[in-house]
Amino acid sequence: MLSQITSMMLNGCRGSLTHAAFGVGILLAVGCGSSLPEPSRGEPIAVRAENAVEVPYPPPPARVEFVPERPRSGTVWVDGEWTWTGTRWAWTYGRWVAPPDSATFSPWKTARTADGVLLFVPGTWRNAAGAEIADPEPIARGRARAENVVTPPGEEEKTAPNQVPGANPAAQ
Repeated sequence: MLSQITSMMLNGCRGSLTHAAFGVGILLAVGCGSSLPEPSRGEPIAVRAENAVEVPYPPPPARVEFVPERPRSGTVWVDGEWTWTGTRWAWTYGRWVAPPDSATFSPWKTARTADGVLLFVPGTWRNAAGAEIADPEPIARGRARAENVVTPPGEEEKTAPNQVPGANPAAQ
């Protein structure tokens, strides 16, 4: 009889624990939504031969980054992104920046031409007139582990070293 009571109690607790775990999971999922202040988005980048680099394959999935606390009011977070070095992809760390007045940010983009060539355009800042401007200096930057990535066929591929924002990836 005691074993039956114990079994009924455990089964009842398992159901309650399952519901509680589900509830906690929902709260975490809702709480994990991004609340980082982002830069104003500009027009999507038009990928054309004159503003793009031909790449042999698309960038890997984004790296997981540690985002430091916002250094001060008025700063925005620019996500890390892959940059083409001329031979392989390198991760450029995300960063907190003070956005230039009236400037917008257009994130990187890839597109294929009609004949299947893959083109890459890095993210860029633009002034109110739409002209490309220099990236603002990072105030604080994220951290990410340098790890190899797995290619679609399942082979490990070494990426270029992680990049400090504003650095020339071809020089590193």
